[in-house]
Amino acid sequence: MTDSADNYKLITNDGKVLEISKQAADRSGMLVELLKNCPIDDVKSMDPIVLAEVNETIAKMVIKWCEDHRDLPILTDDKSITPPEPSEEIKNMEKELLQDLDGNQLCALYQASNWMDVRCLRLEISKILAAMVSGKKYTEIRTLWQLEGDFTAEEEAKLSTVDSLEYLTELITKHEAEEVAAISVNE
Repeated sequence: MTDSADNYKLITNDGKVLEISKQAADRSGMLVELLKNCPIDDVKSMDPIVLAEVNETIAKMVIKWCEDHRDLPILTDDKSITPPEPSEEIKNMEKELLQDLDGNQLCALYQASNWMDVRCLRLEISKILAAMVSGKKYTEIRTLWQLEGDFTAEEEAKLSTVDSLEYLTELITKHEAEEVAAISVNE
């Protein structure tokens, strides 16, 4: 990291103050937009940036990712699905950061990367999460993520006999259509 006088201060939702270098902060679309709209000449006099949706543990992981990737080109939009190729050293740092996280930690890190708009991190976590559920049945996924089921007995029975992803997509579409219809009736 650079001289701490050049670092931005961040405050997590659990009250911890952390620092991120200016160059690493450029990895976060949220920080870039915030800093663009609140220009301050003297970083030292700036109040900490509030990370209302991120706790200390997860924020440290996001900051580490941003610091490790600060010299790579920035993935600027979601249409660019191929991020810049990192060096072997960075790949090893990525693996070290992400390899021992459980599903809940990965989900929390994904949510933080989404909220802070750190696209390369979000993309990498998406790949890991997809690999975790690939080929699993709905019940296995529910157990893996410790999810409560809210399907009817009929829906549960059908889930055990058909392609789970296809059927879940069908159910979601059906429920969304019902919600839209209910809203239309109430208006």
